[in-house]
Amino acid sequence: MDLTLALAWVGRGFALGKLRWFEEEIICYDRALKIYPFFLSAHVKKGMALINIKRYREAIEVLDRALTIDPGNAKALYRKGLSLSMVSRMKKRYNVLQKHLKLNRELLMRGL
Repeated sequence: MDLTLALAWVGRGFALGKLRWFEEEIICYDRALKIYPFFLSAHVKKGMALINIKRYREAIEVLDRALTIDPGNAKALYRKGLSLSMVSRMKKRYNVLQKHLKLNRELLMRGL
């Protein structure tokens, strides 16, 4: 397992996303995840790319995988909430956003 190569694929995906080449971006994150399936950043960024091309249900699945790695990840929670709202799941969105707000409140209280 070459974590440097996985990191390179994530970097390439990020650059492609800046160019708004979202399909190619997703391919890069998939390649990184084949090398290292627990790469949190690759899951979150892939979820964001899926949101950008309005593939919300897939984004929710990817972000759920990220949240199994880090249940308190604020970016994954926020973007999952956004995706849920786009597929009209307001109650679930509310619960996810509540977790996000609670996490941010706790971080602010600790001065982070």
